[in-house]
Amino acid sequence: MSNRLNCVSGVDPVLPNHNQNGWFNSAAFSNPLAGTFGNCGRNILRGPWRGNEDVSLAKFFPIRERTNLEFRMEMFNAPNHVELGNPGASWGGGSGPAPIATFGYITGTVASMRQIQFALKLNF
Repeated sequence: MSNRLNCVSGVDPVLPNHNQNGWFNSAAFSNPLAGTFGNCGRNILRGPWRGNEDVSLAKFFPIRERTNLEFRMEMFNAPNHVELGNPGASWGGGSGPAPIATFGYITGTVASMRQIQFALKLNF
């Protein structure tokens, strides 16, 4: 079995309306003949965009000349959007013409939901 597949020319490897139920177009690839190498390049497939915004706000409240109270709020994944994991890119074992069932499907996420934490700190 070869490590690389054959790319079908003229067929886009990414589905036009890609989502977690189908990211890669299996019709754009074929298994090479036994004992031969595929013509697809390395790292030609890309998964979904990953972007994460974290926010931190702090406010200082003066109490005395050298003493203040700091209030801090931090949010991780502030917009709370889903960051999809990479789609399955394994064609499967053997030299069969069809990929395994999870080829092109996204089965997980890479980031957790929004997390918020608050803190108070007395500086003296």
